[in-house]
Amino acid sequence: CHLNTCPVGIATQNEDLRAKFTGSADQVVLLFRRLAEEARRHIAALGARSIEELVGRADLLRPIDPRHPLSADLSAMLIASSGGKRHEGYRKIPLSDLSVRLVADSAEAIATRAPIELSYQIRNVDRTIGARLSGEITARHGSDGLPESTIVVRFEGTAGQSFGAWLCRGVDLHLAGTSNDYLGKGMGGGLISVSPRRPNGQVPQAAGNAVLYGATGGKVFLAGRVAQRFAVRNSGATAVIEGCSDHGCEYMTGGKVLVIGNVGRNFAAGMTGGVAYIWDPDLSLKAMLADTAPSARRPSDADLGDIRALVEAHHANTDSPVAAGILDDWPGQQGSFWVISASGPPREPVRVEVGEAPATG
Repeated sequence: CHLNTCPVGIATQNEDLRAKFTGSADQVVLLFRRLAEEARRHIAALGARSIEELVGRADLLRPIDPRHPLSADLSAMLIASSGGKRHEGYRKIPLSDLSVRLVADSAEAIATRAPIELSYQIRNVDRTIGARLSGEITARHGSDGLPESTIVVRFEGTAGQSFGAWLCRGVDLHLAGTSNDYLGKGMGGGLISVSPRRPNGQVPQAAGNAVLYGATGGKVFLAGRVAQRFAVRNSGATAVIEGCSDHGCEYMTGGKVLVIGNVGRNFAAGMTGGVAYIWDPDLSLKAMLADTAPSARRPSDADLGDIRALVEAHHANTDSPVAAGILDDWPGQQGSFWVISASGPPREPVRVEVGEAPATG
């Protein structure tokens, strides 16, 4: 979208690309007319004549299951509101002070570059932890930040959104628990590790959507899966994860990623730089690659050395049993890795003519 090169001719003003769009403007108009018609039915069923009449009318909502134990807790929210922050159900949630405490407790380390290690409990209302600290460091020392691992912070609990966003060099954040969306967003240095509990030996969810969105540097080790749009527009960060959902490494322009788990559909769409290593023992990767993804190839000896070093670093930072299993059977696992790098030719899309059976093998 941002490069005006949409290959299916939707999000572009280029006439040559727009010619590839097989639909018509009338179909788009029809779609939105039908959506409006369906919305109109729902509005009428609620006894209103317009959407404007429904603004603030949370009193018209009902729990799907009134017998559910959490339904009673919704009573303060399901009321008519005149808007703003004046209605009786409005509750002001105090801002987290963890970011302020983190800066205060790190003041001497920021000033003198003396190593320090801190620990805190963290909750999901503690958002963008690490950003204020990185701002203070950058204001004093510039973009070079601090020496590696000068400030090591250990958290336990569930981190709110944007954990480690805009992290700078010299700060390590280790989380024993889980995190939310946008972990490592825009980070330029430092290190983030997340080690969730592993109930019944299953691979847990370590973070949400858009992990490492727009990152330019730093290292991330997540002992679990992440959701959609992992490492989108990553241009310099290094990361190891244990699986991701759809659109992983989309528009990636640099950096290095190792996925020791399954990936979702549309992987590496529009990837123009960097490298992705994928552990694929069940041979499911190629079906998940986008048509615009670079070709996948088997690793060279140099690639295998790089992959092993990443697996070892992941195990050292998270104590991951998946990483341990790969290392224990390293000779047998070397043939299960793929390399996706934009330095190779783009992947050829599969085209099947009508009446022709697709090729196998």
